[in-house]
Amino acid sequence: MILDKRGILERYNISASGPLLMIRTTRGKRLLERLSEGDLRKGFWRSYANIGTIFVLISMVFMFVLVAYGTYLTFTLQPAPTKLHEPRNVLLLPGLNEFIPLCAWVGFVIALIVHELSHAILGVVEGIKVKSMGLLVAVIPIGAFAELDSEQLFGKKEKKVQKNRELEHDKELKPGKEDKKRVATARERTRILSAGVTSNFAVALIAFLLFLAILFSIQPVMDNTPFVYAVAKDSPADKAGIKPEMLITKVDGITTRNIAAYNNGTEEKVAGGMILTVLDESGAEREIILEGVHETEGVWISDVVDGFPAANAGIKSGMCIITMNNMSIHGYDDFQNFMNQTVPGQVIEVRTNATTFAVELEKSPYYEFGFLGVVVANNRLGMRVGDFPAKGYLEHLRSTPRTLISPRGWLMLTGMPFSPLPYGFSTFSPFLSHLYEPAGTASFLGGSIFAIADVLFWIGWINFYVGLFNCLPMVPFDGGYVFREMLNSILRPGIKDKRKREMISKAITYAIGILIFSSIVVLIAGPYILREIGVFGLIAAMVLIVMVLVTLAYRIAVSVQKAPSAVLIIDGANANSDTLRISHHGGDTIADAFGNPETGGGRGQSAGDWNYLEVRQNGELYTLSDKSRLNGDANWNPGPNRYTQFAAGDELEISSLSLNTGDSIEIVYTQTGDVLLQTTVT
Repeated sequence: MILDKRGILERYNISASGPLLMIRTTRGKRLLERLSEGDLRKGFWRSYANIGTIFVLISMVFMFVLVAYGTYLTFTLQPAPTKLHEPRNVLLLPGLNEFIPLCAWVGFVIALIVHELSHAILGVVEGIKVKSMGLLVAVIPIGAFAELDSEQLFGKKEKKVQKNRELEHDKELKPGKEDKKRVATARERTRILSAGVTSNFAVALIAFLLFLAILFSIQPVMDNTPFVYAVAKDSPADKAGIKPEMLITKVDGITTRNIAAYNNGTEEKVAGGMILTVLDESGAEREIILEGVHETEGVWISDVVDGFPAANAGIKSGMCIITMNNMSIHGYDDFQNFMNQTVPGQVIEVRTNATTFAVELEKSPYYEFGFLGVVVANNRLGMRVGDFPAKGYLEHLRSTPRTLISPRGWLMLTGMPFSPLPYGFSTFSPFLSHLYEPAGTASFLGGSIFAIADVLFWIGWINFYVGLFNCLPMVPFDGGYVFREMLNSILRPGIKDKRKREMISKAITYAIGILIFSSIVVLIAGPYILREIGVFGLIAAMVLIVMVLVTLAYRIAVSVQKAPSAVLIIDGANANSDTLRISHHGGDTIADAFGNPETGGGRGQSAGDWNYLEVRQNGELYTLSDKSRLNGDANWNPGPNRYTQFAAGDELEISSLSLNTGDSIEIVYTQTGDVLLQTTVT
């Protein structure tokens, strides 16, 4: 903040926005020109962006439905908070998010670069000025940007104040004037906005194809290794330190290559204790000592399904079922045999090591008998162990591209890093790399093939996710601007008034953006809030918040100022004069009328923020600094701390002009673009 106020940051093309720094550079513009010069290259980039626009629209619908459906499930299922809802895991920052490894930084950086570079290239192709490119930095780089001329891109008036770094291109202009800018058409604007997402999808496709090639270059070392799928809370396995997603490689030093070998090795040793050699998620092999388990009755509950009979009755994970309808349960087989004899609607008595429950069963989602809604351990140690299908898992990963032709496949891919094994995928190293080895021509790569695969996966996944998220129809994402352009085009036949059409499209876009933002808040914070205030409380709170935000959005959307009604007169508009006098002869007072476009403002703003009146010659702006008087005062606007009003009786005198016969002189109200007065030099 201090460096910014003293102008030190500006000296190095850096600006501060709260805790963020924007590091700008004008280097690279020649590269943009070389990539986009020539009709052939321009035609390629335009076709590329046109095709990408189709994918943007499809992704926009997908993401909107996904967010809406996720919100619906949050209200109906009322899930308990999980690791996914923790604040650190909301942000897709590698190393901070526990589901995203550090190697994903490569994908993160590539996604930012190709996204912003594509905006810049299409901007140059469409004749839109690229002011600068750069990095957005907090403690570490968290983003990249390409700063296109927003006046040309959106047709909105920019602030007239430009930092010295942004005025370098104007040095050849006549003193007191700035270049006249063209405005992008709706189609050009849509192409520019879609380019970033299109390139993210293109990079994702290339990375996933290379990842797929590696998948066909490896093979399982061994199949059906015993794998811990779940561990009951407070069970002997849990107390010994066994965690889900561990591989059991040995029992008392004897290798277990499949679940049958594991069962044979542990069945008779449970009472006396044993030593299990496991491979944990970090890839480390270690030994875990399990004490003897002497209880012969009971089956441990490793998980309870929310919203089903067991959870509704109060049964919790970590309890041990001793009897069911007074029938002793000695293990998993007894539990399964009992449940196979039940029917939906039957009320059963479940006695656990904590208390006894009466539970009315529901219909099983998979079978005709009753459904309790629990996941139980399949051994007396309190863990659920099954084969890890190394070959089947590899085939599952190889088949992923085929699933992407449907929305379900997109959903599976976006959730892959957050899903447990053997359904999801995060990295081969260091855990899964023990189960596979390179084969054929890839053998020379050795273990490095897995590191390459990990980087390729995360380049693909990050680019895919960044592209999808940017397609959300809410400003400031690209999808929000594209949606507004599309909406504007749809409204054009029925609403001829341009300002009214833009106002309506802006209001609709803001409203949908608020709906999406509120839904995302529910997805992230809903499970926590539901525990405190319940469904109806959350609905009431969200309705209140949405109403407030919609009201604010509507006010913003319709806040198109009307041009003031004032009687203005221009004297001296003739070829023999070098001085113009603009006088106010009644009507509205124009607040913050004139400012100095070359200096900063004293209200924490730039002077251009209150430059509501402009004087233009042939469409080009006059700079008033050092050559104007207001009511005879030459120092009326000498620097950054002065601004003014233009009221009845006031007169602005502009000197040192070069007027030619036929020149057009205009006074423009910048907030609406209306011309308050126009005359021709005679």
